[in-house]
Amino acid sequence: MKKSTIVLIYLLGIGFFFLRKEISNTDFFLAAERLIISFFFAFTIAEQNYAHRSPFKMGQNKLFTFWGKYTYGLYCLHFIGITTAKQICKLIGVDDTLIGVMVWQTLLSLAISMLLSFISYEYYEKYFLKLKGKYAS
Repeated sequence: MKKSTIVLIYLLGIGFFFLRKEISNTDFFLAAERLIISFFFAFTIAEQNYAHRSPFKMGQNKLFTFWGKYTYGLYCLHFIGITTAKQICKLIGVDDTLIGVMVWQTLLSLAISMLLSFISYEYYEKYFLKLKGKYAS
């Protein structure tokens, strides 16, 4: 595929994802919506892995690659980060303001979750990954 075609598919897919509620809300569209989004994500995975003319390879982004090691920890521990951030925002009294919830709580949740996943990987998961390499065939 040409780069322009790939970019067009990304723009259409992202646009569809964000504007899907405005497009239609019929039962038929609900089934089609899920199918279209599934195909878009399948395209994204295939394009990132196999396209030679990709306009942007996620794997070449050092920040994404660095944090990719910690995604399992983010998945498992994000709820602890969110709960902790909510309690901290409640303690300092910004849990009842729009900025407090939308900005401070969100940023604090992300920071705590990333810190927890970093610690989990470096001091817990890495040990088991080394064992896996030792005993896996």
